[in-house]
Amino acid sequence: MSTLQIWITSEGSPCTISERDEHDNLPWQVAIMHCDGRVLTWCGRRYVGIPAPCGHVEVQVPPGCYIIRAGEGMRVDKKGGLIGNHMSDHAVVTACCDESVCVTLFAPTLHNCVRGVVVALGGAIEANLIPAETARPALTALKALNDKLPASAFDTASQAVMDEVLKGATKSKRRK
Repeated sequence: MSTLQIWITSEGSPCTISERDEHDNLPWQVAIMHCDGRVLTWCGRRYVGIPAPCGHVEVQVPPGCYIIRAGEGMRVDKKGGLIGNHMSDHAVVTACCDESVCVTLFAPTLHNCVRGVVVALGGAIEANLIPAETARPALTALKALNDKLPASAFDTASQAVMDEVLKGATKSKRRK
Protein backbone atom coordinates (compact mmCIF):
# COMPACT_ATOMS: atom_id res chain seq x y z
CA MET A 1 0.00 0.00 0.00
CA SER A 2 0.95 3.61 -0.49
CA THR A 3 -0.07 6.58 1.62
CA LEU A 4 -1.27 9.73 -0.14
CA GLN A 5 -1.04 12.93 1.89
CA ILE A 6 -3.46 15.18 0.00
CA TRP A 7 -3.37 18.91 0.73
CA ILE A 8 -5.72 21.53 -0.78
CA THR A 9 -4.76 25.19 -1.02
CA SER A 10 -6.85 28.16 -0.05
CA GLU A 11 -8.74 29.56 -3.02
CA GLY A 12 -6.39 31.62 -5.20
CA SER A 13 -3.50 31.23 -2.75
CA PRO A 14 -1.22 28.37 -3.83
CA CYS A 15 1.10 28.49 -0.81
CA THR A 16 -1.49 28.31 1.98
CA ILE A 17 -3.59 25.34 3.01
CA SER A 18 -7.36 25.69 3.09
CA GLU A 19 -8.68 25.46 6.62
CA ARG A 20 -12.28 25.49 5.45
CA ASP A 21 -14.40 26.08 2.41
CA GLU A 22 -14.88 29.84 2.39
CA HIS A 23 -18.28 29.56 0.68
CA ASP A 24 -20.26 27.30 2.97
CA ASN A 25 -17.84 26.04 5.63
CA LEU A 26 -18.06 22.41 4.46
CA PRO A 27 -14.89 20.40 3.87
CA TRP A 28 -13.51 19.74 0.42
CA GLN A 29 -14.37 16.35 -1.11
CA VAL A 30 -11.50 14.43 -2.75
CA ALA A 31 -11.65 12.00 -5.66
CA ILE A 32 -8.91 9.57 -6.68
CA MET A 33 -9.21 8.44 -10.29
CA HIS A 34 -7.47 6.13 -12.69
CA CYS A 35 -5.71 7.86 -15.59
CA ASP A 36 -8.79 7.30 -17.79
CA GLY A 37 -10.98 9.32 -15.38
CA ARG A 38 -12.76 6.39 -13.70
CA VAL A 39 -13.04 6.52 -9.92
CA LEU A 40 -10.54 4.23 -8.19
CA THR A 41 -12.49 1.29 -6.81
CA TRP A 42 -10.49 -1.27 -4.88
CA CYS A 43 -11.31 -3.91 -2.30
CA GLY A 44 -14.93 -2.78 -2.05
CA ARG A 45 -14.10 0.92 -1.61
CA ARG A 46 -14.83 3.76 -4.04
CA TYR A 47 -12.32 6.58 -3.62
CA VAL A 48 -14.67 9.52 -4.23
CA GLY A 49 -16.29 12.01 -1.88
CA ILE A 50 -13.49 11.64 0.67
CA PRO A 51 -13.82 14.55 3.13
CA ALA A 52 -10.72 16.72 3.60
CA PRO A 53 -11.37 18.81 6.71
CA CYS A 54 -8.84 21.62 7.17
CA GLY A 55 -7.71 21.04 3.57
CA HIS A 56 -6.03 17.70 4.28
CA VAL A 57 -6.71 13.98 4.10
CA GLU A 58 -4.47 10.91 4.34
CA VAL A 59 -5.53 7.97 2.19
CA GLN A 60 -4.13 4.46 1.72
CA VAL A 61 -4.19 3.27 -1.92
CA PRO A 62 -2.75 0.35 -3.86
CA PRO A 63 0.36 1.14 -5.93
CA GLY A 64 -0.41 2.89 -9.22
CA CYS A 65 -0.66 6.15 -11.12
CA TYR A 66 -3.66 8.29 -10.19
CA ILE A 67 -5.33 11.60 -10.90
CA ILE A 68 -6.37 13.49 -7.77
CA ARG A 69 -8.93 16.28 -7.68
CA ALA A 70 -11.07 17.94 -5.03
CA GLY A 71 -14.34 19.81 -5.15
CA GLU A 72 -17.10 21.32 -3.14
CA GLY A 73 -20.34 19.37 -3.41
CA MET A 74 -18.60 16.75 -5.59
CA ARG A 75 -20.67 13.73 -6.55
CA VAL A 76 -20.73 10.97 -9.17
CA ASP A 77 -23.28 11.08 -12.00
CA LYS A 78 -25.14 8.05 -13.38
CA LYS A 79 -22.36 7.33 -15.88
CA GLY A 80 -19.65 7.34 -13.19
CA GLY A 81 -18.31 10.82 -14.03
CA LEU A 82 -17.53 13.46 -11.46
CA ILE A 83 -19.71 16.53 -10.99
CA GLY A 84 -18.75 19.39 -8.68
CA ASN A 85 -19.31 23.06 -8.10
CA HIS A 86 -15.90 24.53 -7.33
CA MET A 87 -13.07 22.22 -8.33
CA SER A 88 -9.36 22.16 -7.68
CA ASP A 89 -6.80 21.68 -10.40
CA HIS A 90 -5.75 18.11 -11.18
CA ALA A 91 -2.64 16.43 -9.82
CA VAL A 92 -1.00 13.33 -11.24
CA VAL A 93 0.67 11.10 -8.68
CA THR A 94 2.60 7.84 -8.81
CA ALA A 95 1.99 5.87 -5.64
CA CYS A 96 4.66 3.26 -4.89
CA CYS A 97 4.63 0.40 -2.38
CA ASP A 98 5.37 1.29 1.24
CA GLU A 99 5.85 5.00 0.45
CA SER A 100 4.14 8.20 1.45
CA VAL A 101 3.51 10.79 -1.28
CA CYS A 102 2.51 14.43 -0.78
CA VAL A 103 0.06 15.91 -3.27
CA THR A 104 -1.02 19.55 -3.28
CA LEU A 105 -4.16 20.54 -5.14
CA PHE A 106 -4.40 24.20 -6.16
CA ALA A 107 -7.85 25.73 -5.67
CA PRO A 108 -8.09 28.42 -8.37
CA THR A 109 -10.40 31.41 -8.16
CA LEU A 110 -13.35 31.74 -10.53
CA HIS A 111 -11.38 34.53 -12.24
CA ASN A 112 -8.52 32.09 -12.91
CA CYS A 113 -10.88 29.44 -14.30
CA VAL A 114 -12.77 31.82 -16.59
CA ARG A 115 -9.48 33.25 -17.86
CA GLY A 116 -8.42 29.73 -18.86
CA VAL A 117 -11.66 29.24 -20.79
CA VAL A 118 -11.23 32.64 -22.50
CA VAL A 119 -7.69 31.78 -23.61
CA ALA A 120 -8.69 28.29 -24.84
CA LEU A 121 -11.79 29.57 -26.64
CA GLY A 122 -9.82 32.37 -28.30
CA GLY A 123 -7.20 29.87 -29.47
CA ALA A 124 -9.85 27.52 -30.82
CA ILE A 125 -11.43 30.38 -32.80
CA GLU A 126 -8.05 31.49 -34.15
CA ALA A 127 -7.22 27.93 -35.23
CA ASN A 128 -10.65 27.55 -36.91
CA LEU A 129 -11.51 24.60 -34.67
CA ILE A 130 -14.92 26.04 -33.82
CA PRO A 131 -17.22 28.35 -35.79
CA ALA A 132 -16.24 31.94 -34.99
CA GLU A 133 -19.79 33.24 -35.50
CA THR A 134 -21.01 30.92 -32.74
CA ALA A 135 -18.07 31.26 -30.36
CA ARG A 136 -17.33 35.02 -30.53
CA PRO A 137 -20.45 36.09 -28.58
CA ALA A 138 -19.56 33.61 -25.84
CA LEU A 139 -15.96 34.83 -25.82
CA THR A 140 -17.08 38.46 -25.56
CA ALA A 141 -19.47 37.63 -22.71
CA LEU A 142 -16.83 35.63 -20.84
CA LYS A 143 -14.25 38.42 -21.18
CA ALA A 144 -16.77 40.93 -19.80
CA LEU A 145 -17.63 38.58 -16.94
CA ASN A 146 -13.99 37.98 -16.08
CA ASP A 147 -13.35 41.72 -15.95
CA LYS A 148 -15.93 41.89 -13.12
CA LEU A 149 -14.61 38.92 -11.12
CA PRO A 150 -12.18 39.50 -8.26
CA ALA A 151 -8.64 38.32 -8.97
CA SER A 152 -6.28 37.15 -6.23
CA ALA A 153 -2.74 38.52 -6.04
CA PHE A 154 -1.59 35.19 -7.48
CA ASP A 155 -4.05 35.54 -10.40
CA THR A 156 -2.71 38.99 -11.26
CA ALA A 157 0.96 38.01 -11.07
CA SER A 158 0.59 34.66 -12.83
CA GLN A 159 -1.54 36.12 -15.65
CA ALA A 160 1.40 38.23 -16.79
CA VAL A 161 3.67 35.18 -16.67
CA MET A 162 1.21 33.05 -18.62
CA ASP A 163 0.73 35.82 -21.22
CA GLU A 164 4.49 35.69 -21.76
CA VAL A 165 4.43 31.87 -21.99
CA LEU A 166 1.57 31.94 -24.52
CA LYS A 167 3.30 34.65 -26.54
CA GLY A 168 6.43 32.45 -26.71
CA ALA A 169 4.36 29.41 -27.66
CA THR A 170 2.73 31.37 -30.48
CA LYS A 171 6.15 32.50 -31.78
CA SER A 172 7.42 28.90 -31.67
CA LYS A 173 4.38 27.69 -33.62
CA ARG A 174 4.96 30.30 -36.34
CA ARG A 175 8.64 29.31 -36.76
CA LYS A 176 7.77 25.71 -37.63
